[in-house]
Parts: sequence; structure tokens; C-alpha cells
Amino acid sequence: MSIINSAGRSLFLMFLASLSLAQGVDTSKPDPGKLESHLDPVAEDLMRRLYAPGMAVAVVKDGKVILKKGYGFSNVESKTPVDPSKTIFRIGSITKVFTANAALILEEEGKIGLDTDVKKYLNGLKIGGAYKGVMTVRNLLTHTSGLDEFSAGRRSETAAGVKPLKDFLSDRLVARTEPGRQISYSTYGITLAGYIVEDISGQPLSKFFEDSIFRPLEMNSTNLGVVPESRKNDLAVGYTFNGQYNPQPFEYFHTYPASDINSTADDMANYILAHLGGGRFKGNKVFDDSTSGLMHHVQFKNHERLPGWAVGFYETYDNNLKGIEHGGSMEGFAALLYLLPEKDLGIFVASNIEQGRLMSGMKQAVLDYFYPVSSSPDDPEEFAKLKRFEGRYRWDVYCHTCPPDSRGFFPRPFEVTLNNDSTISFFGNRWKPVGHLTFKAILNDDREIFAAFKEDESGNITFLFHGSNAYERVAEEAK
Repeated sequence: MSIINSAGRSLFLMFLASLSLAQGVDTSKPDPGKLESHLDPVAEDLMRRLYAPGMAVAVVKDGKVILKKGYGFSNVESKTPVDPSKTIFRIGSITKVFTANAALILEEEGKIGLDTDVKKYLNGLKIGGAYKGVMTVRNLLTHTSGLDEFSAGRRSETAAGVKPLKDFLSDRLVARTEPGRQISYSTYGITLAGYIVEDISGQPLSKFFEDSIFRPLEMNSTNLGVVPESRKNDLAVGYTFNGQYNPQPFEYFHTYPASDINSTADDMANYILAHLGGGRFKGNKVFDDSTSGLMHHVQFKNHERLPGWAVGFYETYDNNLKGIEHGGSMEGFAALLYLLPEKDLGIFVASNIEQGRLMSGMKQAVLDYFYPVSSSPDDPEEFAKLKRFEGRYRWDVYCHTCPPDSRGFFPRPFEVTLNNDSTISFFGNRWKPVGHLTFKAILNDDREIFAAFKEDESGNITFLFHGSNAYERVAEEAK
């Protein structure tokens, strides 16, 4: 999802994480065959509309992998089909989840203190800028460090050119705000956490991942960095589409603790099993239940009534259920890891095109299978009146006069959808009309949160306003 440039594409996925709702109710016992038949037409439609060449999906429920399936091609030129057990996808910022997990493993061993001043672990690195208070490891893992975000210069042209973390971070750690003051998605906070893991463990992060997470979980096709020569034929080709499929080059990142894991749907299903199983896999402990607890429960919110960050994951609300997730993308790739711990459900989706809507669409289809909502309008007349608000909107904070090929911040549009109960949905919540162009969030408490729309002289909806932000209506073909 090319939400912004390589400095942090999963920002917008996090940004769309929503407000709180009530809990849903389980339906019948999951049937893998029926789930597959439910997902297949959704996958076909999404892939057709979004020009996705290939996709892999894994679903875990009640301690079992109930579905693993590949769709389309991992290589358009050779027409190699996607195999969920073999096809390797680049999962981008989902790497941050693993780095957080690694730091917590060291915390289990008493080698890192979550609430210890990070200065204790810098080993010669310096943090520039003046800041009050103490920056802790917990701050790094919950995107509350206050570090500035330098988007330029994160990539290397070659694998050999990737710098050691200490060298790369030597002039890029600058405090911008007071630690623990607010959530601000931070590639550098997680990258610094990766440096600490390397320095404390005495191992490259790739080796720590291999020894402490990948091998114990039998994630035999997963690695950090360059895919091994023996598996390069299994690596999906990442594409863009502009009337034809254009293969994208492999990206190399200096910020590899935040960006650089390659994996399969099969391997990620094992990771989900461990998370939903309290850190255990096939009877063996990989990490403590306390680690999964920290990763599944919110550690910080910008406001008590808003969703927040756990360690490594952020909160989401879909189908009246509270889950956690992390998205990831790279040039030509997108992926999503979603967990619903209270329902013992986990979903992984990956594709070889950078389309966040493909990820969210497949997640939604799985949730609709287990926790469906009403499928017919309660009030057709009212439903029709609200149709004009439905559509695609984009955060208005980007350069409107820059050339199309500029690589600055460029948010991807999101959907405002119409529900059968004559409400609209966006940012993970349902909203009911309460006045002319005005909507109120439907919540399970006494909060009053509003959004409003703007129309032009012809009555066409042109903007959505939420909080202090404006979102412009965009044409359907906008990507």
C-alpha cells in the first residue's frame, strides 16, 4: 500500500484503526470447505478490480490452521501459481512485530527492562535533540518514543551496501517530542529496538530471529533480508500495474528491523498459532504467555477513548469486534497480520502487488464468515438518502501541486461504506446521521464523537471532516 513513500507505508493502516465497539457472537463451528467457498468469489473479485497477480491467505481458528490457499500467480511471466506453503512474500512493516517480539524475549530473560532508560543500551549511540523525561524500551515498542522520522536514505541500492545499525543510526536518532507523550508511528523507534536486540544478544538480528522465533516455530521459509539462493525461485515477483504488470526490484533497507522479513502463508500460520496459544507451538514454549499478553493488550492511547498500541500491534475494530493487527508493504508487495485473541482467530494475507484494500477486503470476508452482520436494508428509503456519502476519500495532507512521480507523502484513499441499518462506516466504526451532513459514532459508552461532510453547490459530497482532519472525496479510479 503505497500510502507514503518507503518511510512508513503502514502508517495509514494504523491511522485507520478505529473507535471502540461492542463484542460479537460466534456462529456455527468453522467448516474449512465452506470458508473456502465463501472466500473464493471475494478473492476473485478483489484481485480483478485491484489487478492483483497473486495472493496467499492463511486462517487459524481454535488452535488449528483451517485454511491455507494461494490465488493467482507469483510470477506473471512464467505463470507460476501461488503456493501458500512455498511462495515467499515480502511482508514489510510486519517485521516490526517480530522485532518487538524479539525484544520481549530478551525481557523474559532479564536482559532488557521495558521501563529502563534506553540510554543504558545505546553502547555509544547518541540521541540528539533535547527532551524531557526518560525514553524507555517500552516507548520504542509502542511508537511513543518521540523520535523524529527521517524518510530519505533508508534504502540501499545493494545488499552489500546495507549499513550496520550502529553506523546508520549514528546521526538519525533525534528526539522530536517528549517520550510517552503521544503515539507517532516510528520506523526509527523499532529500528533502535532492533539494534538493542543485536547488541544485548551479541547476534545479528537475522540470527536471533532464526534461533529464537523462526526455527522453534518451524518457519523454515522465513528470513530477514536477502532470500537464500536456494529459495529465490520461490520468491514472488512484486508488481505494479499501469495497463500492464511491471516487475519491481528487490528493496534493501538500512532499517531492516522495521522492514525486511520474507515469509510464506504457511509459516505465518505457525506464528499465529504461537500467539493465540500463549507462546507455545506443538507443546513447546517459544515465548512466555506474558509476552503475548503485552503484544495483545494496549499499552498506550493518545486518548482514553481512542484505540491504541499494544507492543508491536495496533488495535482495530471490525464487525463489532476488537482485534489487533499490523500491515506491511514494500514496492510490489502488501501483507496483513490480524489477530482476534478473544475468538481464537488469526488471519494472514499477502500479495505481490501493493494494494492495502486487497488485504482489508480478505480480512473482512473472513470476519463476515464467522461474525456476519445484517445483509438487507432495514429502511430502504433512508438507505437511499445516504447513498451519496458512500465513496472514496483521501487525507488532504499532501502536496497537491507536486508532479505525479514525486515520492513525498501521498495517502491512499479509504472507503466510506453504507450499511443496511442506514448507517455509514469508516475508520472501523458505524456512524448514524444526526443532522444535515453530520454523523455521530455509534459506541458502547457515553462518548460523543462526530464527523461531518461538505457538499458543493450542486449537492455533491466533496469532503469528510473528522477531528481536526479533512479528507477530500476522490474519483473511483484514484489509487
